[in-house]
Amino acid sequence: MLPRCAVSSRAVAALVLVAGFVVTLRAEDPQKTREQEIAEVQKQLEALQKKLDELNKKKSSPTTPAAKKALTFADAEKWRSIRDFTLSPDGKWFAHRVGATEGEGDLFLRNIADGKETKFTGGTGFGTAVFSLDSKWFAFTYTPSTKGGTAPGSGGKAKVTLVNLATGDKTDIEGAASARFNGEAATHLVFRKVSEPAAGAPAGTASAASGSDLVLRDLATGTDLVLGNVAEFDFTKKGDWLVTVIDASGRIGNGIHLREMKTGLVYPIEASKANYRSLSWNEDTTAFVVTKQTEDAGSDAKPLSIVGFTELGPKPTKAVYDPKDDKGFPTDFVITGPAAWTDGLDGFRFSITERKKKTDTAPAPKEVKSETKTDPKDDSKKGKKIVPTAGNSTDGGKPDLVVWHWKDERLQPMQEKQASSDRVTNYSAVYWIKDKKFVRLADEKFKQVVLAPKHKFAIGRDSKPYEYQSYLTGKLYTDVYSGPRKLDRRLSYTGGPGKGNPWRASGRVTRRRSRPRSRWRPSRATRPSTNWRVSTASTRP
Repeated sequence: MLPRCAVSSRAVAALVLVAGFVVTLRAEDPQKTREQEIAEVQKQLEALQKKLDELNKKKSSPTTPAAKKALTFADAEKWRSIRDFTLSPDGKWFAHRVGATEGEGDLFLRNIADGKETKFTGGTGFGTAVFSLDSKWFAFTYTPSTKGGTAPGSGGKAKVTLVNLATGDKTDIEGAASARFNGEAATHLVFRKVSEPAAGAPAGTASAASGSDLVLRDLATGTDLVLGNVAEFDFTKKGDWLVTVIDASGRIGNGIHLREMKTGLVYPIEASKANYRSLSWNEDTTAFVVTKQTEDAGSDAKPLSIVGFTELGPKPTKAVYDPKDDKGFPTDFVITGPAAWTDGLDGFRFSITERKKKTDTAPAPKEVKSETKTDPKDDSKKGKKIVPTAGNSTDGGKPDLVVWHWKDERLQPMQEKQASSDRVTNYSAVYWIKDKKFVRLADEKFKQVVLAPKHKFAIGRDSKPYEYQSYLTGKLYTDVYSGPRKLDRRLSYTGGPGKGNPWRASGRVTRRRSRPRSRWRPSRATRPSTNWRVSTASTRP
């Protein structure tokens, strides 16, 4: 065993040796740090030099950043926007058109579940895009572009594209202009053919008949059935019946046809040498009305009668109202515009207007003989013809003058603006089928009368007492009359509210305190029945 002094000396020697190595390492550390710093500085200098070269290159370049370009009309024509869109009834498909103001756009059909999108050529304009109610089919119209003044059809033919949503199969129907499905049944697609001018027809002439070809395509078999001379058509909501209004040249074969979509049987339910127009359904599409137009040699307005059908089938129930056979219909008036069923299918509601008689042909203007006068004092006027002007003419010609009635409460600019509407005024009326009674709701004194929803009440409005003051203050008040309708009554004006009575707030409407509740007076042509009250109020329209 070594003595303790020998062990301690060895430990001291080991410590000294370790300390020497530590001192040596510390002496070398500053030298490595300086080398690293030098390398880093060199990298920074190289990066700065590179950036400086790029800046000098840009500075020496002859091109400078251009200013923002001003927008022009040509740029606006290129902007693309969504034109129209539609969602399938089951909410699984979405279709929309995207395009610029001019030129052709695109139509996108998207499957909402997986996000897959199919792109089609959408054509110009908005067009028609419709899903079948069972969400199994999609159809849209394509209209070719006619940009640059090219003739229609030079950029392609109009067509309808039919898409089977289950398989993705696409079918193009050339020469079709519109498309729709037959309601909830969705068994057929109906579209119109593009009308083309008849060969050899003079330019600018058109046929008086408005009927054209209508095509029914069976979606299950793909077969087409052409129906000719169809002016108007519509399906029931269920899609089981198709109503077609026929309008042929010469009015030969005109009438109304009812087609059962399931069996394909067609029933002619009305036919005559007349023009049928304005097909109108009731809300549930279980009954419809058309107007029947005949010729009248003594009037500019062609008289109309109303034909209505209920209980659709091979032998539907038919109702007709012809004013010629009604002594209660006002003289020198005719039915105008479309007609419609009342809510209870017990009458027709429509408008009437004053009949315009054919104006007599104005006499030909007298020929004014020009005289040749010679001024002996002025040689420059020798041989010149002096023609009398309208100002010095004494042939009795009508002056070009417009006269406004000074007693009209409307200001003259308003009289001029409403002159055209004043010449033709429509009055609401109703005809009750069971009682065979015509009831005129509006007249000259009370022009604004309409049937309320469900047609159990009538509402009349009169702004005449406050019209003049409204032009001065900008506030227009209206007297509102309402009450239940009666078969042997007509709504007649009983006079406006008393003058000078201030308006006072009363509940939710504004009333005249001094005006008692009035009664609708019965028509002189009818016998009064049970009296009924009418509330009179004033409200701002």
